[in-house]
Amino acid sequence: MKKIIYSFLLITLSLIIFIIIYLSTFGVETSRFNNVLINEIKKKNSSIDLSLNKIKIKFDLKKVQIYLSTTEPKIVYQNIKIPITDIKIYSKISSILKSKSEVSQAIFSLKNFNIKDVQKLAVRIKPSNFKTYLLNNLNNGKIKKLQIDVKLDKDLNIIDYKVNGSVKKINISLLDGLLIQDINLNFISDKSLTLINSISAKYKGILISNGSVNLKKNNEIEIKGKFNSQFNLNESEKNKLFSGIELSFLKKNKINIKGSLLHKFALKIDKNFKLIDYDYKSSGNISESKIILSDTFKTSFIKKPINKIIISETNLEINFNKNNKKFLMLDGLYSVGSSGKKKFNITYNLNKKNSKYLIDFDLSENIFLDLINFKTNHKNGSNIKSEVNFVNNNILFKNINFTEGKNSISINNFKLNKKNEIESISDISVLTFLNNKENNNFKIDFKKIISLVGTKYDSTHLLKELSRDSKKNLLKNFTKEIEIRLNKLITKSQIPLNNFYLIGQVRKGKFEKISAKSEFSKKEYLDISLKTIKKN
Repeated sequence: MKKIIYSFLLITLSLIIFIIIYLSTFGVETSRFNNVLINEIKKKNSSIDLSLNKIKIKFDLKKVQIYLSTTEPKIVYQNIKIPITDIKIYSKISSILKSKSEVSQAIFSLKNFNIKDVQKLAVRIKPSNFKTYLLNNLNNGKIKKLQIDVKLDKDLNIIDYKVNGSVKKINISLLDGLLIQDINLNFISDKSLTLINSISAKYKGILISNGSVNLKKNNEIEIKGKFNSQFNLNESEKNKLFSGIELSFLKKNKINIKGSLLHKFALKIDKNFKLIDYDYKSSGNISESKIILSDTFKTSFIKKPINKIIISETNLEINFNKNNKKFLMLDGLYSVGSSGKKKFNITYNLNKKNSKYLIDFDLSENIFLDLINFKTNHKNGSNIKSEVNFVNNNILFKNINFTEGKNSISINNFKLNKKNEIESISDISVLTFLNNKENNNFKIDFKKIISLVGTKYDSTHLLKELSRDSKKNLLKNFTKEIEIRLNKLITKSQIPLNNFYLIGQVRKGKFEKISAKSEFSKKEYLDISLKTIKKN
């Protein structure tokens, strides 16, 4: 008897194992459940037209659940074909043993679902910000593949979900009409987290690649991401890129630019899709850029006119955020003529209190300062550094420092108004050498009176500069008394004036009266008094 019972149990167990292995491997095909499933679905939504191929009954060893699967079902919802390729519907064994058909999980797979059809479906769902965004901000392209995995309660309500797939050549409109085209990406998402990778796209001549985004959904939506961009913009593409930016420099001049950048960003969005915080960083290089000026830059300081600027091998860093912090840094090489490439660095820093540019560049051309009989030599490493602030439509050069070997010129608190007229200056210090001999060493203070004090001043070309026709009087905003004390005044005749002393009055940038004394030698003196007469 024991042998019979043992044999029966063994055969039963073997049969169960065989059935499980068979169901998990091959399954059983049947059409008996088709009408039942179709009727159940139509009870939930009568707008769905559904026809199924044979259903396969299989067993999932990992989940210990029976599931029904079918491939290539024909599903039409309100005249829109849903391109589902595979359906799996799970039911717990416990519910089957109780003669109940409770669905615990459903998995749907789709391929090549056009965005236009997705938008047609979205029209029929309840109003929401997501629906509005889907209808107004997406166009073209398709969902290349999509798998939706939902877990259901006994009333077929969704209690959890997972979605993964990929999209191809979608266009999306972001803030302020920003249109990004030909978006390709892969994604996976659940209730709290969305991961997107392999992002590529195009934006007005800029190629975007190797992008990734992490999206966390709590009370707020937190988005972090990064992507690479490559650009080779000609004049036409430059105009499209900056079409919404009112900068006359960009519009007037021809600009070609080539390079690549790595972008990183972080966003916080509330439930109503309102942006509440952001941080953006970008770093990379400009391999080549050419700026052809529409108006040739001419000045008496530089003999050759400048009609183009070439920038190359330049590192670029950008950072701005919601707290009104903005940072820009350019560090590389430039040239404006045939003298070769020179180093430059521009840093822009903006916060709530003030904004400033830090400029540092080596001169690529020689500068002629006839007023003090000095000429730079860029081969000796001429350099200019400056801190520039923009205050109430005025430009404030907090400092301008020129150095070249032993030569140095320093200007502090140099302010220009919106008409590019000198509004004010704090002081100017000059130390220069001619043929290795000191020819200028003085300081000018602009206080209650204009005071020039020093050991030497080279006035070789002073009369020529004062007699030069000029349409602009740079010192027209200055009406002050002036005082000059110099140990030695170098003249064109090369006969110096010693112990030179001058007092006078400047009105709107022009001398009104002066009185000067000096000596050629211990017994030879110079005494001059000049005064302007009205209309003369």
